[in-house]
Amino acid sequence: MVTDMEQQVGKIEYDIPALARAAACQALNAKTLSERAGITHPTAAKIFRGQRISATTVGKVASALGVEVADLVIGPYASRRRRRSSRRSPAASNRERSE
Repeated sequence: MVTDMEQQVGKIEYDIPALARAAACQALNAKTLSERAGITHPTAAKIFRGQRISATTVGKVASALGVEVADLVIGPYASRRRRRSSRRSPAASNRERSE
């Protein structure tokens, strides 16, 4: 039987391209990311292509990269910090930086 929590977790969307960017910033390719995160090479390659991966895999990769899983959630389950930053216009962000 599937619990309410399991149903909600299944609906959570993650910013997979952000994982790929974090890996690239650390000069990791799919092979080295797979070794570091303990995932298969084809799964790591999915990340670099921006394809969906399981929540468990998101957790493993985020941990290996030093990224908070909560910062990768997008959509209605996103953290308040992420929702606030996504609502700002680029012009507003630029004004804040110049002040």
